[in-house]
Amino acid sequence: MVSIRNTGLAGLILPLCVTPCLALHPLVSDDTATQGRGRSELELTFEHGTDRTEEHRAHELGLSATLAFGLRDALDVAWTVLYLMVRQDFSEVEDASANGMADAAVEVKWRAAQIGSWSFGVKPRLSLPSGDYQVGLGAGKPQMAAAALLSRETDRLSLHFNVAYAFNHSSFGSSYSRRGRPCETHLPISGKRRRSC
Repeated sequence: MVSIRNTGLAGLILPLCVTPCLALHPLVSDDTATQGRGRSELELTFEHGTDRTEEHRAHELGLSATLAFGLRDALDVAWTVLYLMVRQDFSEVEDASANGMADAAVEVKWRAAQIGSWSFGVKPRLSLPSGDYQVGLGAGKPQMAAAALLSRETDRLSLHFNVAYAFNHSSFGSSYSRRGRPCETHLPISGKRRRSC
């Protein structure tokens, strides 16, 4: 018989035995699972990115929250908000930084069909131009994306196949930044916007 005292001691020691690991946030991959009618999920994400060249160095921290809610057993709606902290260091000109809310996004996931252990779903997404694009916190125009999801669940294995398309209709595009340097804005399905200057 195990005593409560020994279980409590193990509960205090066990976290000390855990080794740190690096987990990467997938950009596009998703499964066809939904929350179910009336259920919800809150997902919190922290991301850090660094981009370095000889003339330029950029650091970006992103904190995002996604709230998903099951409208039906096979239909979810999700709302994502993102807070960005961006700092850019240039060798020839003054440094630039911006902090604030980035573009928000709404997405729908629908599990359209299930045949045996296979299921198929679609996931359209719309990013709303709520961030200040003039300081690099938003795209300046709505962004659209869609993904087709195929999943297979077995007792021992889960397989997920995704095909996605993102339409980048940015105010930045491939134009020039405020400092006259070429810029590109990328918007993966995950909602994290990456701007390279």
